[in-house]
Amino acid sequence: MKSFEDRLAQVRKNNLSTINTTRLRSDIAINDALRRESVKTMVSTLEEVYEVCGLDLDMLHRKIAASRRSEYGRVPALINILAATYAWPVGDSVHASEIPQRQEDILDILKLDKELLLDLKEAKGYHSFLDEAFEVVESVEPDYEEYNYFVLTVADNLQIPFVDNKMNDALWAKNEAKALKKIEEEKVLADEALKRHEALLAS
Repeated sequence: MKSFEDRLAQVRKNNLSTINTTRLRSDIAINDALRRESVKTMVSTLEEVYEVCGLDLDMLHRKIAASRRSEYGRVPALINILAATYAWPVGDSVHASEIPQRQEDILDILKLDKELLLDLKEAKGYHSFLDEAFEVVESVEPDYEEYNYFVLTVADNLQIPFVDNKMNDALWAKNEAKALKKIEEEKVLADEALKRHEALLAS
């Protein structure tokens, strides 16, 4: 007669086998594997671009970490970083006069049409925000169909097998409302800081 420990070990083995079989039969498992593969490819591509352009890799890794929370989806967010980097490949160690050469270096890596990256960046849109002068820069809503097309085109060219584009008009409107609320809060804080500064100068 088997001991309790032997029976426990056998049941554990059977359960783990069943769990693994069920897990791998799921479409979620396939999508998860493809997503991880796509993210890995994009991260590797971005790191190569940043290294060639002499840009701050720590800054890049912070952007990559933030991409997990992007309203666009993880893979599109990484493609957005790529497009933004191409449009303005400037950092502490790169002078603005070097931009054309840096852009050529990026295209040599990606083998993409430069207009595609610029079109993607424009189609992406952006939410309202306060500029350095505390003036409101009004939002530009994405062109959803064009943006999706450009993202899929970049993904196809870079052999990215999974694109989790989440952006739609309802999500955009929801997040734009949050952006406007944040602007109002920032303006209140800025006004309070200005009043304190004026009070100090007057004293």
